[in-house]
Amino acid sequence: MKLKLKLAFLLSFYWNILGCIKMPQPCAKDYAFEFPITVTPQDTFTVGDTIWWEMNLSNQLLDHSSGEYIDLTNFELFFGLGLEAVDSTVPVTGNGQNHWFELVQDVGHITQQQSTLSYTYIQTASTQDKRFRIGCIPSKRGTFSGEVYFPKYYTRKDHSLREELQIVDPNCEETLTFNSKIIVNNKDNNHHMIDGICRYTTDGRRLCYPTADEVENYGHYAFHVKEL
Repeated sequence: MKLKLKLAFLLSFYWNILGCIKMPQPCAKDYAFEFPITVTPQDTFTVGDTIWWEMNLSNQLLDHSSGEYIDLTNFELFFGLGLEAVDSTVPVTGNGQNHWFELVQDVGHITQQQSTLSYTYIQTASTQDKRFRIGCIPSKRGTFSGEVYFPKYYTRKDHSLREELQIVDPNCEETLTFNSKIIVNNKDNNHHMIDGICRYTTDGRRLCYPTADEVENYGHYAFHVKEL
């Protein structure tokens, strides 16, 4: 009995000690930035016109989560670019219609990747110079939805799906929150032209475009292209 009491006392003693030891918490930081982008402000273009997508960003960017300015000088910034034909006769495949446009690099760099899906990425002029000016020249007429978007690993916390961003602190897991915004033409995004239009996937699912208000913070821009 005495042995049991001693063991109980020792266990209680050690548990109390462990309870007083504060285990180090993993470091995690989430940032909420706004990225302003301008697109040639027209609702109708002609086949062969150049539609310019531009950004000129300071390296000191306001984090709306903390209210502090974050130094992005050493952060390599890039975005995805998607162009889709808003046409019920063109099925949604996930690849979009980027191949209907000739892409022109004026400032910054374009990288295209082909796997199961195709991706087009826009990189800024350099790590320190966060500008791009990329042109899209349409080869076919139609109504289109363009989108500049964040790469998925910017917001993923799953290490199997994303690499470390290392925005500021290389010893901390850093991501962009879903409150981060890509704002086109100060929210004048022409999206009213395609509000509520629906398309179908190759397996028959119906997908409808959201309203202009719903996408005003997510890098969307709609436009028509006519024949010469």
